[in-house]
Amino acid sequence: MINITAPINDLSYGIVSKNIITQYAKKDIVCLKPIGLINRYIDCEYIKYVENYYKYFDVKSPSLRIFHEFDLMEHQGKGLRIGFPIFEKDQFNQIEQFNIKHQDLVIVCSEWAKNIVKTINANVEVVCLGVDEDFKPEPRIYNKDETKVIFYSCGKIEERKGHNYLHKVFAKAFPNENVELWMFCHNVFLSDSEHTSFKNEYRLTLGNRVKFFPRLVKHDLINWINQTDCGIFLSKAEGFNLCLLESMACGKDVIATYYSGHTEYLPKENAILPVSFCEANDGKWFHGGFNWINIESCEDQIIEQLHRVYKLKLENRNINMNNIEIASKLTWERSMEQLHGTVSKYS
Repeated sequence: MINITAPINDLSYGIVSKNIITQYAKKDIVCLKPIGLINRYIDCEYIKYVENYYKYFDVKSPSLRIFHEFDLMEHQGKGLRIGFPIFEKDQFNQIEQFNIKHQDLVIVCSEWAKNIVKTINANVEVVCLGVDEDFKPEPRIYNKDETKVIFYSCGKIEERKGHNYLHKVFAKAFPNENVELWMFCHNVFLSDSEHTSFKNEYRLTLGNRVKFFPRLVKHDLINWINQTDCGIFLSKAEGFNLCLLESMACGKDVIATYYSGHTEYLPKENAILPVSFCEANDGKWFHGGFNWINIESCEDQIIEQLHRVYKLKLENRNINMNNIEIASKLTWERSMEQLHGTVSKYS
């Protein structure tokens, strides 16, 4: 049995938590205490774990908290205290260090993250996240003389993910070519006016070559991704980035930075290597205290990769079998088995 404290929602931590809990539930060895509310319409299947809390709770079982590095102290019972933060920082402030230090075991999802945490807590192990099995290639029918190449970006709108720069480098790489940039991007914490301002800036730079999509349910997102050629992920720092792995599972070519969480599964070949770093300060979500990639210093590499994929896709529209193979090995079942084995070793 394991006692899990975690958010259940459709944001990053919630998606990770739901997938891990689902795998534990198959073995009927999970007790859930949610952080925040569970949506009874969208996430109704998880209500039963909350309602059966008193049936499954075991005071001596390990307590796993899947949450931010600054809020890991609240645990269930008297068992092993395990924190599972997913972070993009290369250093922590005093509050974060305190939370990490006072865990019996810290789980992270990359060797990059492990190397950062072990300076604070020696009991740290890697459990790689997984990809939803629904993300897979679907047939795409091309016109005989198809010449348009469609790139896309997916994930939360924010500077950390390079969204303040993507449209600029895309326009510079393709001044006249027959390309489009599809944006499967949203941020529930931005206002309507902020979303409008973001879209207007992209349209001013790219005109009708950029398309925006509303926040999509999973299967609609998969259908649209499979109508594209290549995903672009110019993240300055990432905890893991499920969107990138999901794109690889769909057999897409990807252009992505080789840093932080990406390094756990992204092939280094053709990746964007960091040239320099700068203080992580976007004036909204991050205000310094750690470093991330200076993405503008990678401009030559990014343009080179955009041109490479463009030429490749004009020659053939084959799916990327190497990316599919990588993603196929990273299942949520494997994540749970790794996690369960690690917890058992420390219990």
